[in-house]
Amino acid sequence: MNEGDAVVILDGYDSAKVLNVAKVDSGKEWILDAGCSFHMCPIKAWFEDFKEADGGYVLLGNNKHCKILGTGTIKIKHYDGIERVLEDVRYIPELKRNLISLGMLDKSGYTFKSEPNSLRVARGSLTVMKGTIKNGLYTLIGQTVIGKVSTVLKEDVGTTKLWHQRLGHISHRGLQELEKQGVLGNYKLTDLPFCEHCVFGKATRVKFAKAIHETQNQSDHIHSDLWEPSRVPSIGGARYVKQTPAKDVERSDQLQFEVEHETLQPEKSKETSSKTVQEEIVHERQDEPTQGLESYSLVRDRQKRQVKPPKRYGQAEMIAFALSVAQERVDMEPKTYQEAINSNEADQWVKAIQDEMDSLRKNETWELVTKPKDQKEGVDYNEIFSLVVKHNSIRLLLAFVAHEDLELDQLDVKTTFLHGELDELIYMQPPEGFGEGIKDGQVFLLKKSLYGLKQSPRQWYKRFDKYMLDIGFNRSSHDGCVYFKLTKDNMVYLLLYVDDMLVASKRILGMEIERDRSKRVLRLSQNSYISKVLSRFEMNNVKTMSTPLGQHFRLSITQAPETHEEKRFMERIPYASMVGSVMYTMVCSRPDLAYAVSMISRYMSCPGKPHWQAVKWLFQYLAGTRSLGLVYGGNSQLGTQLQGFIDTDYAGNIDTGKSLTGYAFTVFGGVVSWKANLQSVVALSTTKAEYMAMTEAVKETIWLKDITKELAMHRGKVVVYCDNQSPIHLAKNQSFNERSKHIDVRLHFVRDIIAVGEIGVGKVPTEDNPSDMLTKSLNVTKFKHCLNLINMGDC
Repeated sequence: MNEGDAVVILDGYDSAKVLNVAKVDSGKEWILDAGCSFHMCPIKAWFEDFKEADGGYVLLGNNKHCKILGTGTIKIKHYDGIERVLEDVRYIPELKRNLISLGMLDKSGYTFKSEPNSLRVARGSLTVMKGTIKNGLYTLIGQTVIGKVSTVLKEDVGTTKLWHQRLGHISHRGLQELEKQGVLGNYKLTDLPFCEHCVFGKATRVKFAKAIHETQNQSDHIHSDLWEPSRVPSIGGARYVKQTPAKDVERSDQLQFEVEHETLQPEKSKETSSKTVQEEIVHERQDEPTQGLESYSLVRDRQKRQVKPPKRYGQAEMIAFALSVAQERVDMEPKTYQEAINSNEADQWVKAIQDEMDSLRKNETWELVTKPKDQKEGVDYNEIFSLVVKHNSIRLLLAFVAHEDLELDQLDVKTTFLHGELDELIYMQPPEGFGEGIKDGQVFLLKKSLYGLKQSPRQWYKRFDKYMLDIGFNRSSHDGCVYFKLTKDNMVYLLLYVDDMLVASKRILGMEIERDRSKRVLRLSQNSYISKVLSRFEMNNVKTMSTPLGQHFRLSITQAPETHEEKRFMERIPYASMVGSVMYTMVCSRPDLAYAVSMISRYMSCPGKPHWQAVKWLFQYLAGTRSLGLVYGGNSQLGTQLQGFIDTDYAGNIDTGKSLTGYAFTVFGGVVSWKANLQSVVALSTTKAEYMAMTEAVKETIWLKDITKELAMHRGKVVVYCDNQSPIHLAKNQSFNERSKHIDVRLHFVRDIIAVGEIGVGKVPTEDNPSDMLTKSLNVTKFKHCLNLINMGDC
């Protein structure tokens, strides 16, 4: 800045406010100002890395000129106890206040939001500054650090580029992932500057232009290739090799090639050399075409490769996705034997390894044999699919146990996978550290399955299933992991989830079970899991919300990030991980989250800021309702009958016009099954939308009715309730008219089911339909009423 230049403060401070230091020691406070052009401070003792310079003048609101005498950095301890460095601060002795320029922070990528009586400055989801209103000005919550070294390293562009080069020119996204995992220590990354080495290293040759050739017979047009220059020239000095067809072909059923050496002199023009090296050399054959190519595999005769699109997570795979994301965690345990024995807990690891080896020997898992010569490494399995119990079955059994006051217990099988018997011959190298007494060429022949084998879960299930059937248990035909044994005097149910059995303990699959046998009440919640998720994403101490999703949200795919800044902002947000974590909670014990999860999970491929705001809203709701869960038994108004409730949100999807289906089933005083997802086709009317929802609900009704009947839990007619008369009449009456003839015939199977008489449909008032919360955002009063209708409460 030249002599005489002025920087204008636009806030228009008058002398009373700027010089008001008598009543309060405001000279030590920092003002968050949206009008000043730079950070400014009048106290030279606060500066570090100070450089004297003639920086021009600052023009105050009272037209007074104040001279800038230098620049430097100042350390400030903020509201959260963290010291941060404020850079490029102007030293102006005549100024009476310390000013932080919000404009400079905005240029550096920070955002600020005004809240009642306060101002919050953030970078991404991390709040770095907070200010509170004093005398009409936003005053920073914090104090200046003087006379000691800051504990936080300031951001350094050189550091970011240095890590980029150290890690083999890793991408900026890769650096961000490493920063999240704490691999880079306390370094804070900035924007990665331009790297010319990355540009040159990833440069590729220009693709050849497309060409059309007309030929009369086979092999009239032949492509040959030019081998790149050899480092060592041939005796004749040639460095390039090309293949050309031989003119004299002795056998008509073979196509022969001659190798020609070409010497390309470097002194030739660049255009000629470039063209000769990069273009394919094409030879048009003028002689008679070669006959008899039956013995050759031509490109035109090859079977086309089937290209399958990548399998995306749809509604059917929602649980699998939720489980995979919910189990994400930073694993700091040793990965290899050497890491284990060299770690701080080496003694414990050696003991654990020895216990495992003793268990393997006791179980006779292997025998020592000579390694066969015809074995191929890595080929060791055929079938790996293994069943696990459905979550609906878990909740159904818990509701029945609360109603009948049955005994509950949990069994856990130790070294589960070591009990499976293999169908294949598998040989294994001796484990590291346990090779004493084993001769060269000897290996282990596995007699039973082992941890790490892909077929181990399947083999364990097969053996367990055989054992249960041998001792007189029956396997459910509706859930392959539900076993039962019914007698006149007793009933026994067993549910299997890998190595957990009977679904009865204080915690299973992240679910906590509390029981009051005197009141015949059982509560199911995920308090600990939700707290862990909130801590993982630093959402523990947030302002809580009363509903999972605000009524003002109108999410759409058009809200995807468009500008470069928006895309960079969303790249730093763990959107998919957060959605997956809360999705697991919804699948297990929280039907109140179903609609919100259905909404935010539609945009995981390209989320924008409005989608991110919806996710934060949902996590704020979780923070205030972490103890909310399912309640079975007691004096619930639901009764013991199995019944269903359905609702739709007609054309609820802004982008496609598709409707949303929601249903919930209750039995024994609690909800056991629920769903909220988009319909597969666009409905032409509310009647068709409700009718499609009824079809989905009836299919679930058939499964629930059959399994409860099979397990002797419930018998009788099941009624599915709807708050719309039109689909009820359409389901009961075999009529076709102009307004309903377009409905797909397959949806009319509902009529046949209802005609049998075991499943019925009925009308329920909208205000008493709990599935209303599964299809739309509700106000607080109606939402809490829906929770009461399905007997959800604090656990």
